[in-house]
Amino acid sequence: IAGLVSAIPVKKGGVVERGQVLLQIDDAEHRANARLAERSLEAAKATAQEARLDADQAQRDLKRAEGLAERDLSTEQRLEEAQTRAQVTSVETTAAAARVKQAEASLELARATLDKTTMRAPFDGVVLDVTTEVGEWISPSPPGVMIPAVIDVIAPDSLYVSAPIDESDVARLRLDQPCRITLDAFRDRAFTGRVSYIA
Repeated sequence: IAGLVSAIPVKKGGVVERGQVLLQIDDAEHRANARLAERSLEAAKATAQEARLDADQAQRDLKRAEGLAERDLSTEQRLEEAQTRAQVTSVETTAAAARVKQAEASLELARATLDKTTMRAPFDGVVLDVTTEVGEWISPSPPGVMIPAVIDVIAPDSLYVSAPIDESDVARLRLDQPCRITLDAFRDRAFTGRVSYIA
């Protein structure tokens, strides 16, 4: 989600665990939206409860009106009014229940948006690079447009080496072939690996 960076609790080279906070975007507006959605849900539930009570009372009134009508102690108009009120309050109860569902969905959306203000490590790893600072505005990449990551995390157990091979040596390579890897940074060490891709 786009927003103003308010905290970066990790540093380049730091070890992180899955779920650890990498970056926090200012979430004041999103927290307020979540609180508003919570209050709206509370109001919708109260309205639904009121509608249920009103519908219950309308059903009791209808039963009384039907009883009085059977004994010719009431007019047909009063019976029709009681029937209409019972039907209307039943529909109002259904509508109020739908508004509760709508408020629950709004709250779920507000919380999901709020969750997007916190970037967490998707796996255990090492912070390779941090390319943003507190106070900067960041935004996600639009579809089809690659922009540099604001935080780059790597999994050390998933490293691979891309190495150039002379064309004359390509015929001697095969998939899953063991290999020895040497690096200028670790001149006295050799690492083992396997060929996973040949291009």
